[in-house]
Amino acid sequence: MGHRCSTLENNERVIAFKTGKLRAGAVVVFDAYDVNPDQAKKDDVYVKRIIGMPGDTVKYTKSGQLYINGKRIKQSYLKNTKQRTTGSYMANSHSQFTGWTLTSLAHDQGWKVKPTNGKVPKGYYFVLGDHRSVSSDSRYWGFVPKSKMIGVVKAFPWQNRHQYVNNYQP
Repeated sequence: MGHRCSTLENNERVIAFKTGKLRAGAVVVFDAYDVNPDQAKKDDVYVKRIIGMPGDTVKYTKSGQLYINGKRIKQSYLKNTKQRTTGSYMANSHSQFTGWTLTSLAHDQGWKVKPTNGKVPKGYYFVLGDHRSVSSDSRYWGFVPKSKMIGVVKAFPWQNRHQYVNNYQP
């Protein structure tokens, strides 16, 4: 699988449940083809974490604080604070001082699907990788449509940091 989040280590085996509930904080597998414009392989899937649900606002400050609908999210699934700051995508020099919102990212990155009144549109999700400094995710190419979602990831209990995959609640 391409583009793992750092909560999962290389070669760890996980199960993706098609019937799993898509919710904020869930780690999901989705079909990356036609989601990321740079993804040329039709069979590549990505593993990312749902950050914004349909109707949510998402804001990221320059200091790496994540806000969903005005509420600060702990992001305890990130291994260290460096991932919050070095990994927070800054679309331009202005956003280095202000952080970003869905509207600023959509404008600066030229997303195909735009936010609805600054919110995640109906039928779409905003996802981020847990290894923010190198993750190709919604900051760059925008929202993931529900139709591309394959399933919710569950890690085996004996795996490192499995609680951040199975049980994380924002």
